[in-house]
Amino acid sequence: MARKRPHLIPIWDKVIGAVVGKDTSEGQWLNWHNLFMEDPDLAGRLGRIHKLSMVQTPISELRIIDAILWRYGKDHGIKGGRSGKLGIT
Repeated sequence: MARKRPHLIPIWDKVIGAVVGKDTSEGQWLNWHNLFMEDPDLAGRLGRIHKLSMVQTPISELRIIDAILWRYGKDHGIKGGRSGKLGIT
């Protein structure tokens, strides 16, 4: 679903799971919702990051945060799964 609708659905893989400290995607929608509710400027910061990235494709804030978390995980050598769990929340 994330591949067909990247503007709506964040991608969940082992790298994202390791970065956010979760073994499964269960409950991710509530977690994303809470994150945006707890930080009213998060969407604005993500929009500024999108603009700075110079990516012309219109994408959602969820997709932007997904890309940031995935890149962070890859830059830190996270392959996912239990052995690669970093646990950033």
